[in-house]
Amino acid sequence: MAEFNIGKHCSYDECSRLDFLPFTCDVCANIFCKDHESPIEHKCTKLPEPVIVDVSTLEPPVKYECTFLNCRKSELVPVKCSACFEQFCLNHRSQEDHKCEAKSAKKDVKKLIVLQSFPKSSFKTYFKGAKSEKLAAKVQVMKLKQKAVGRKDIPEEHRVYFSIQYILDGGVIKTGQVFVSLHWKIGKMLDYCCDNMNIVNKNNENCDEKLKICSAKSGEVYSANEEIKNLLESEKLFNGSNIVITNVPTHVTQVEFSAE
Repeated sequence: MAEFNIGKHCSYDECSRLDFLPFTCDVCANIFCKDHESPIEHKCTKLPEPVIVDVSTLEPPVKYECTFLNCRKSELVPVKCSACFEQFCLNHRSQEDHKCEAKSAKKDVKKLIVLQSFPKSSFKTYFKGAKSEKLAAKVQVMKLKQKAVGRKDIPEEHRVYFSIQYILDGGVIKTGQVFVSLHWKIGKMLDYCCDNMNIVNKNNENCDEKLKICSAKSGEVYSANEEIKNLLESEKLFNGSNIVITNVPTHVTQVEFSAE
């Protein structure tokens, strides 16, 4: 009886079994049975030589040690407090856990800044209450639309207008009128205003004071993560409001303004 010419013999020297469904090695292209299919199982001669690394020559990873009293833990990545800028471990990362001194400082610390360039007529209205401020802003926004600058890709219905003063060391350095998107966050608005008004912004550096956007009426310091839309809805800010850009200590949440 004639034999059927089907199947292949395994190329592994210690096997040579006839396999009717043989496998081809992707590395050496030889034929192998199911038991010796992988390059490791048939001791593939085409595999690259393993790279041997002398671990003694490697630099140890950088460790960031916790500064909390008597804590000896460390992290492989920096974990800094946003208030005091100290390094902590994950167990002491919250301000409550490391008893943050910056947070415990008085939140009502105030910084007197003199506003010099906003229209004096608006101050009489602005400092009487939220209803009067809202009305004053509504009147002012009509004037701002004629001279405010902003990105042209912001749809008309999303534009919010502001009159701005940049104050440094208690004195007005620059003034401007801008429009931004109501969907922007305060941090993005600050970056845009700094670029547009050529204001030096060093907020990315580790310093005790940061450039912040504040309400000219209440002196409230707006958080960089707050969305303008939410501030408008809560009436902490109005379309047409007067705002101030100034350096504020990192832990201060309110400043005090007086009009000349």
